[in-house]
Order: sequence, then C-alpha cells, then structure tokens
Amino acid sequence: ELRTDGGKEFNNKDIQEFTEKNGIHHSLTCPYTPQQNGVAGRENRILCEMARSWMMSAPHLPKRVWGEAILAATHTLNRTGPTKVKDKTPTEIFLGGKTDFKHLQSFGSECFAWIPQQKRKKFDAKSKRGYLVGYSDCGNR
Repeated sequence: ELRTDGGKEFNNKDIQEFTEKNGIHHSLTCPYTPQQNGVAGRENRILCEMARSWMMSAPHLPKRVWGEAILAATHTLNRTGPTKVKDKTPTEIFLGGKTDFKHLQSFGSECFAWIPQQKRKKFDAKSKRGYLVGYSDCGNR
C-alpha cells in the first residue's frame, strides 16, 4: 500500500497509472492531518535514529552533515528494510530484480575519491582522502 497526502506530486495521472500497473493500493490522507499517517511518522523516526547512531559512531565528522546521514539512512533502508512481501526489499518490489548490496559501506568510514584526469595534472594524486557520507545515483558522495 502507498499512503500519501493530497499533494499534487502524489495525486496525479502518472502516480495513478504506476500504482494500478504494479498492483499497489494508493490511499490519500486528508491534508494537514499527520495523525492519519502514523506509518510515515514511524519511518521518519527510524531514519532519524539510524542517522543519529551513525553520527555518534563517526565523531570525526562535523554535525553539519546530519542531512547527508538522513539521506544515507534512506538509501540503506530502501535497499534493506522490511516489507510485507516475503524475502523482498522495497527496491526489489518497486524496480524488480535483486538488490545489490556491494556498494554499501559504513557511514563515516575512510574512503578515497577518484579525481578525473581532466581535473588533475600529470603528477597530481589520482585520489583524495575523505569520509563516506552518502550515496548518489552516479557513485558515492
């Protein structure tokens, strides 16, 4: 089931076609009534708890990256979180196929960011040391 508020981004033809095509029941809650959406509230609490835990386990990171921790928690939960469909992750349900977990790393762990050849000179370093603070569609951040 997909439960959303009555916002235009959720209440439109594209969402309606997607949910019908994939056999997803889409229900709308009344505007400005968060009490009707307890599931979303619980998910937000889970995301905040994950992000807080990760930030506490990475004291070397500045507090200003808390937003990145929330996004990383969302990315992780979407690929690993529980669903009502046995043995399927949320990503497998929405996109089909098996979920690849190889790219998941510990938040705040040391990493090396590759510097493209166009942005470095012949004898410059090919990577820069940093800390993993999240994921993007085209690589880690």
